[in-house]
Amino acid sequence: MSVALTAAGAAPAKRLLLDHDGHSTFSTLSPDFRRDIDEVVAACPPNVTTYLLCPGAGRYYYPTKVGETDPRCTQLASEQAAGRDPFGYFLGRLKAAGKETFVTVRMNDVHEPTAADEWNLPRVRRAHPDAIVDAAAVARGDTDWRNWALDYSRPEVRAFMLAIIGELLERYEFDGVQLDWMRFPRHLSGNREEVWAKRLLITDFVAEVRKLCRAKGRQLIVRVPTSVAGCGILGLAGCRT
Repeated sequence: MSVALTAAGAAPAKRLLLDHDGHSTFSTLSPDFRRDIDEVVAACPPNVTTYLLCPGAGRYYYPTKVGETDPRCTQLASEQAAGRDPFGYFLGRLKAAGKETFVTVRMNDVHEPTAADEWNLPRVRRAHPDAIVDAAAVARGDTDWRNWALDYSRPEVRAFMLAIIGELLERYEFDGVQLDWMRFPRHLSGNREEVWAKRLLITDFVAEVRKLCRAKGRQLIVRVPTSVAGCGILGLAGCRT
């Protein structure tokens, strides 16, 4: 479920959203990346009002100075090295097609957290290997990917993700940001009671993102569980059921 954080009393806009994870396009670019992206945009059904484009996960698809580029996206890396920006081109073509355009940021993505080529390793986790939700489980050999999720009770994690979002807002023109808390939904360390006790850390983090968005005149939406109980389990709710 995506929730729009709008001004009080504002009527909610009716939208049909398409959420594109980015990887299927940016990992398969040909030397003619403009044609590739134009084909993807042209294939978007005309009744889709709002296009959500993911800028990456642990690594990114745009020329970031805060994070790092996905090393498996070789053509993308070549284009960036030549001063070209396929991600920015994609956003521009969406706007030209008349789509309301959001950048959807995965708050945690832990695909293959122990991959030898570290293709999805966030820079903050390289600098702070213990800044994950369950370092003890990792130490005892538990291979559940979610154990490696970034721990938002750590200030360095919150600072890193704020810097990523701020960089995107500064670099590109688009309508808004989605914070996707549902892709690998584990964001705070500890048991259920400890997660609940830490919930205001995420509340305050979202408030900081809203400040960044408002300063740029952008909208903010959040993707959260479909029930208050589910939000409470993740530390994303203001009350329990």
